[in-house]
Amino acid sequence: MQDSLDALEAGYARNLVIVGSAGAGKTRLLSSALETAGQRGILFTLCRPGPESQNVPLGAISDILLGAEPPFISAEHFESLVSAPESRYWLIQQIQERMERAAAGSGIVVFVDDLQWCDTSTLAVFRSLIRHLRDMAVTWIVTVRSGGLTSSVSDTISALTISGSTLDLSPLSDDDVSAMISDRIGVTPGKGLLRHMEGAEHMPLLVLEMLRALSDADQLDLAGGRAELVGDGHDASHGQALVERITRLPSGPRELILAASILGRQFRLTSLAQLMDTSVHDLALPLVDAIEAGLLTDDGTRVAFRHDLLRDAAESLIPAESRRILERRAAAVAHTDGEYLVAIASRLLGVAQRGDLDAAATFHSAAQRTFESDAALAAQFARAAIETENRPEERKRLIADLLPVLWQGGLSEEAQTFVASLEGSLPAPEEASLRLGIARLRTESSFRAAADAANAGLQLDGIPAFTKAGLLSVKAQALAGLGEHDAVQKLLDEGRPLAQDTSNILALATFDASESIRSFYRNRFDDASKQIVSAVARIASLPGTTESQWLPESLWLAFLTDALGDPGRAERIAAANVLENQRRHNATATAYWMMVRARALFDQGHLRRARATAEAVLDFHADLPLGQLLATTVGYVLFRAAVHQGDRAGLDKYRPMIEDLSRATDMAGVAHWLLALEADENHDRSTADAYLTPLTAALDAPVFGLAAPADFLDDVQLCRMLLRRSDSEHVAKVVNMAVGRARANPSFPLATAVAHHVVGLAERSVAELSEAVAAYRTVDRRLALACALEDLGVLQAATAEEKATMSWLESADLYDSAGATHPWNRVRRRLRTVGVSQRATRPEFEESVLSSRELQVAERVAAGRTTQQIADDLFLSPHTVTTYVRNIYGKWKVASRKDLAARFRNEHDRPAG
Repeated sequence: MQDSLDALEAGYARNLVIVGSAGAGKTRLLSSALETAGQRGILFTLCRPGPESQNVPLGAISDILLGAEPPFISAEHFESLVSAPESRYWLIQQIQERMERAAAGSGIVVFVDDLQWCDTSTLAVFRSLIRHLRDMAVTWIVTVRSGGLTSSVSDTISALTISGSTLDLSPLSDDDVSAMISDRIGVTPGKGLLRHMEGAEHMPLLVLEMLRALSDADQLDLAGGRAELVGDGHDASHGQALVERITRLPSGPRELILAASILGRQFRLTSLAQLMDTSVHDLALPLVDAIEAGLLTDDGTRVAFRHDLLRDAAESLIPAESRRILERRAAAVAHTDGEYLVAIASRLLGVAQRGDLDAAATFHSAAQRTFESDAALAAQFARAAIETENRPEERKRLIADLLPVLWQGGLSEEAQTFVASLEGSLPAPEEASLRLGIARLRTESSFRAAADAANAGLQLDGIPAFTKAGLLSVKAQALAGLGEHDAVQKLLDEGRPLAQDTSNILALATFDASESIRSFYRNRFDDASKQIVSAVARIASLPGTTESQWLPESLWLAFLTDALGDPGRAERIAAANVLENQRRHNATATAYWMMVRARALFDQGHLRRARATAEAVLDFHADLPLGQLLATTVGYVLFRAAVHQGDRAGLDKYRPMIEDLSRATDMAGVAHWLLALEADENHDRSTADAYLTPLTAALDAPVFGLAAPADFLDDVQLCRMLLRRSDSEHVAKVVNMAVGRARANPSFPLATAVAHHVVGLAERSVAELSEAVAAYRTVDRRLALACALEDLGVLQAATAEEKATMSWLESADLYDSAGATHPWNRVRRRLRTVGVSQRATRPEFEESVLSSRELQVAERVAAGRTTQQIADDLFLSPHTVTTYVRNIYGKWKVASRKDLAARFRNEHDRPAG
């Protein structure tokens, strides 16, 4: 512990995880560290969750925010954040900003006692903070019980020990137990007493409790300078001494202790008085007795059990039925005492019985409150609300209302069971609305499942035209994604008039978006553009709606702009929408627009900026779990950029994410394509062929794309790979696909360029490749132009070496300017065959030299600015700033902001000359 505090005072983080069984002395060590930190004047905050904290999302976080001196935020501000949408994300931003400010001073220690009691949302926040603040003077000292840990707790410990160590508190040795007894009673223990003490399992707390129990029962003989056991003693194994200690108390303090165990590790005396239906005054003397007996402590604000083992022992003495009654009363006390709604609902879980209407209402409200911060717990509350409600009509309403909570909280089977229980019992209009909700939810995971869900609603008799239009629009969107173009047209013909007649603007927008997707994959690009513009305009016309927050339609507009050859405009659209949604504190929309921006930057050939943005989106994804589209698009950018940059470490880092995507049905093709590209670059033809086989089989499918959405330039790389394996049949299909696309869209130069490029490769035609180069020069795709010039040079080399040299020199410059190390090195090798040697022309190409943006970030870090302040200065997201800082660490071989600032000042404060 001293090492951790010494490192903090030197400006570095060195975390410590203290691991041991209950009663091993973890809390005592933590208290010692707290005292030392206070003596040294180190700022710290303390979090002490109890077993009841596991079912209160972000409950333990309040200790972190309110426990600092002065508090990081007010209690009112904390409550407003917890109840806000995307609460976990915004809490992370608040805590990170305040901890950074503390770290910029003398540093801060975060103490957490009994990490295993934290809820999953709190643990997720901890992991995010540990990741974001690892390079600052923020040290974590935590205790955790050994064995039986959840994966979330284990992941948090792993995150802590990346920049720290673990201290295992092993059970006491026999000599340690003997010495401990001697210190306590002043004489050496005899053999009989030591044998009896084996029931304490060599745990310090249990040794003391057993010793106290024997002393209180006059079962110790201290004559002759040695302590011996009188009689047979009593069975104190597994903490039985704690139980007996409580049972020997007078009735007043014993009843107080038993009732208090229902309230949790810590409680207010007023709450205990309400639970026991008495006054605080009447509890005064029993409380003093319990404190003097060493069972409770009182800090002036709350009363607490001295150890969880004591609380467990007390609770074990309450009969099951009495405990259920007390727990139900405790929930009512919590309600009148002003505790958080979620804490009350957590008390009711497993206690409330069917027909408890107050409990059902509490569960319903808690499910809605926790949905953004802990979807899994929200789903438990939703299930409890439905199971507790016994009024048929109200139960139907609850199922319809809480269906999305159950679904997205991981209880999809329960959701379907509840829905099935309603079949035939709901009026057709209500059941149709329910089916529409299911269909919209399923579009996130499977187009086919979404279409099936919409069909289930459409088969009902007597559904309102408004709802039917919605069902038809969702089905059209799903089938457009599946490439069932004829079916989409029938749905458009049937559904549009309904949507127009009922003024269902959302359905009309979804129809427009569906038709745009259909038009894009049918090579009708002008129509696709007009249709998505119409969809976004419809959304914008709705009162109180901002199109940038209506993600499906608006995202498709930007993606389409990029795919059709204008990534610069797509990037500007995305950047503007990132800023707008940051101002609106819409984290989900911000992440999705950053995703679009990363893809547009990649397509422009800004590989470093694309990776920085995509890495920032991954940070969002860790803090605020998002959808499969985001993971696929970001994975595509990161993996392809790493291939271009020849970054083996990056590929190793991202490959698990891509392999996970390969197991997701809807996105498997994208993942297989990325893995095929990597294998091809590594000259591993057999692996590349294995991934290519299912992709080439899909060339005749109505929807073919190797990215989401499709990038026509993938046709070029696919053609290259097919030519290398002499697959003329599929080369011809790729050529026909590219040529057909270009002929149908003569006003789109990117399509024209790709067609000339694949024909030039297939026919080894200098003329076709020259046409491709000319067309690429009219669009903002520098890597595509570099690729075409490289291919052109290969054909020119046979007959016109000087022209080949010029083509390769320009290609190398373009690769160089993009930071595409791998193809740049390949072209350099080609140039050496014609006697030309080339070095990188940009200093950023050198590993230790910062880009202009990285330099701006480094300057502000050296000035002591926080991540949020740097983001505000440079109009970036905090996640993007963090990514730039990590890039600087890699280039400068430093590991903390303190060292980064020192190097920056050393290099930029030196006198000239």
